[in-house]
Amino acid sequence: MIPDALKIGQKPSWPLIVAISIGTLLAWLAATLGLGLLLGPEALEPGTAAHKTFAPWLPLFAGILNLVVLGGLGLVLGLATRALSWRQLGLGARPTWLWLGLVVGLTFGLLPIRIMAGMIYIALTNDVSVQSRVDVIFPEVSLAAFASALIGVGLLAPIGEELYFRGVVYSLLRSRLSSRWSIGVSSIVFALGHADSPPVIVTSLLIGLALAWAYEHTQSLWPGIFIHILNNTLVVILGFAGLALQQWLGAQGALP
Repeated sequence: MIPDALKIGQKPSWPLIVAISIGTLLAWLAATLGLGLLLGPEALEPGTAAHKTFAPWLPLFAGILNLVVLGGLGLVLGLATRALSWRQLGLGARPTWLWLGLVVGLTFGLLPIRIMAGMIYIALTNDVSVQSRVDVIFPEVSLAAFASALIGVGLLAPIGEELYFRGVVYSLLRSRLSSRWSIGVSSIVFALGHADSPPVIVTSLLIGLALAWAYEHTQSLWPGIFIHILNNTLVVILGFAGLALQQWLGAQGALP
């Protein structure tokens, strides 16, 4: 149960912060589980008719859930209880050269670091859990699968995650804690939100720290949204380009 709305200017209590944050996360998990039950377990099993039908569209479905449930519901609860305000989110702020520098610098600076960190973790631990995530995002080389991943993973999911993890979680923590604690805790929460794969937890922690820092220093969600979108979009494009190249080389007999 979400506590009653705050009076204007009143800081949200810890019970309210926990209720909004956990309540939103539980709603997202329930929606994700519901989608899985609706599609059936065969949708994730290669070779089945259900997989052939639904697999290309799973990234789009996931992106919609992230945007509507994770980001949308969290924002609605925060605003409805007055634990958050539109002004805190900085969505109406005017762009500055600092924004551009952060977007370009963090996007192209973080991507190779994240890839390297993930590869080092996998090399040291022989972890193969990331393959299940790869199978969902890159189920096949087709225009439908590429469009689904580009829209769902590259656009919708980043917006939803920024609204929730920075707009809701970070902002609520920041109302009670210092910037350092808020950046650290919200980034850990963001990393654990990708707990299906340990290597992804590591790389998500890195970008989570950078996105929270950018939000703190610009007082707007927009830089983080653009950084997140560009990072995910580049991953989608590079991933499909790599798979397409692999298929082409295989067709030419250049691969064993």
